Amino acid sequence: NIEVFDTDMTLIYILWDEVPGNNGGTVDVWRLLPQTVYTDFGEFQYNYDATNGDATIFLDAPSTFDFNDLAPGDLDNQTFRIVILPVDLASSSLLDITDYDSVMNLSGLTTQDIITIE
Repeated sequence: NIEVFDTDMTLIYILWDEVPGNNGGTVDVWRLLPQTVYTDFGEFQYNYDATNGDATIFLDAPSTFDFNDLAPGDLDNQTFRIVILPVDLASSSLLDITDYDSVMNLSGLTTQDIITIE
């Protein structure tokens, strides 16, 4: 039940990695889609499209790519975050959409604001 306006910007990030943090534990590494993956058998992209009514995340590749060659890790248990930015934030000169943490900070959002969908 999230209202999205035509002027809003929809961004989707994929959890790409978890790396050691400076204070112990791990830090999530988020990458903005589309994200290209290069393999021994070709390349594919995690990509998306969005409207003000829905968002679709999909794999995209050249017609010669055989998706049967993908490992389960490329397909299963992926984590994505969808961020909807109002037009006033989307047009901010401070916005770096490639940096998930920067987007969250500029938006004033925290992990408490994340709605989990499985």
